[in-house]
Amino acid sequence: AALGFAGANVTVPHKEAVLPFLTELTPAAQAIGAVNVLIARPDGTLLGDNSDADGFRRDLEAKTASRRGDTSFVTWLARQTALVIGAGGAAKAIVYALARAGTPVMVLNRHPARAAALTVSIAKHFPGHWLRNGRWPDDLPTVAPGATLVINATSLGMAPLVEMTPWPAELLLRPAQVVYDVVYTPLRTRFLAQAEAAGALAINGMGMLVQQGALAFGAWTGRPAPISVMEETVLAALEDK
Repeated sequence: AALGFAGANVTVPHKEAVLPFLTELTPAAQAIGAVNVLIARPDGTLLGDNSDADGFRRDLEAKTASRRGDTSFVTWLARQTALVIGAGGAAKAIVYALARAGTPVMVLNRHPARAAALTVSIAKHFPGHWLRNGRWPDDLPTVAPGATLVINATSLGMAPLVEMTPWPAELLLRPAQVVYDVVYTPLRTRFLAQAEAAGALAINGMGMLVQQGALAFGAWTGRPAPISVMEETVLAALEDK
């Protein structure tokens, strides 16, 4: 604010740590408990917002169009059963977006207490919604067969640890599943390679990155973001890596 910036983006692992430094949170950021957009206001105060939830939703809608046929995205999403791996800032935003859409969600995390805390916090805003939690990877064999939408919201597989995956090789994915990985460096993670090999629809995190950035751009400038230019620029930058 002192330097005259309109705002800033916050990324992993700071989306929760930044909260004490903010003057106010938007309702979405407050409900999610994580912030990825800082908005510097004219009086010097900082507003924390979260564009990850809507960024994820917008990208998922665009990437699943061929799978849905004549079914609307709202109807299709409500009919899915989601498995989210992770309990950090990105996971919180995604679980919030899914719960708001009426999608049943199972959250698994290496530390099950964090998964439990996430589901409890989101459940406060969606009373009666089906939200469950468990331990990763122990509970994967039990819950994976019922999941139609599988989301990796961890940094597993992100460069330089590109050989890592949240999905054990012996646990097969299915062609009917949609597999979403928030990681975008590399664009094709080992997890997405597993999904492609199984015939599932594999989606990387580049679209979510662009969409959340477009929403942030609008919040900072009051103008629509040049999404196609952003996509081209991000893709060129990532392909150079």
